[in-house]
Amino acid sequence: RIVRILLFMSAAVLPPAVADPLLVPCVLHSVQDNLYEAGKIVGLSMHHCHVESQADVTPGMAPSVFVILPDTRRVLVLEEALVTWVRAEEFGLRLNALRSDDAAQLETHLASQKVAADSC
Repeated sequence: RIVRILLFMSAAVLPPAVADPLLVPCVLHSVQDNLYEAGKIVGLSMHHCHVESQADVTPGMAPSVFVILPDTRRVLVLEEALVTWVRAEEFGLRLNALRSDDAAQLETHLASQKVAADSC
């Protein structure tokens, strides 16, 4: 939470695109853990992400994550995600494997975000 406070305090200096992190909506699902919750992803990469959610998760859980990228009609399906750490209403996920079409779509999205950030 300290990072958010510092980011908010510095927002007057930074352009809006840099000051506000991109929050990507997602849905977490696990039949065995009776889990079906919404969340927002921060810091999405090819191998990990940070999720803000009220989902009741514990390290070691392996939910499926359905990611709704901006400007696309297709949902990314992250079937092999692993919860690595948990704090109040936030947790980390390691992305162990992606289907090839999902990996290609994620790479395209991440490249477009890098271009957008570089142009600020």
